[in-house]
Amino acid sequence: MDAFGDTAYSTGPAHQALAELGHRLFLKPAPLRTAVAGGFSLDDFAVDTTAGTATCPAGHTVPLFEPSGRHMQRKALFTDQCTGCPLRERCSTAKAGRIVTIRPEVSGLRGRR
Repeated sequence: MDAFGDTAYSTGPAHQALAELGHRLFLKPAPLRTAVAGGFSLDDFAVDTTAGTATCPAGHTVPLFEPSGRHMQRKALFTDQCTGCPLRERCSTAKAGRIVTIRPEVSGLRGRR
């Protein structure tokens, strides 16, 4: 059975529950926030959870940390790569550089591997 829904149904738990019931999902993901107005969102990063890597819009690839915390999130730290990067102004205002947080449901909601 097909399940259609708006962003209210595109949370990780709702997605998992519907998929476990055997529904084919057509859910609109919630809009992503950017670290900088008009800048890059998570969709602009190539995330490969199988290989354990993330690649930023400038082409820098870093490893993903192992899942941790209550929500089992993974992080990609682009600290050294941000220094001198020509895209930095569109990516991060953090002095240490961009940190991308990957939630477990990213692969299901955004078509990542």
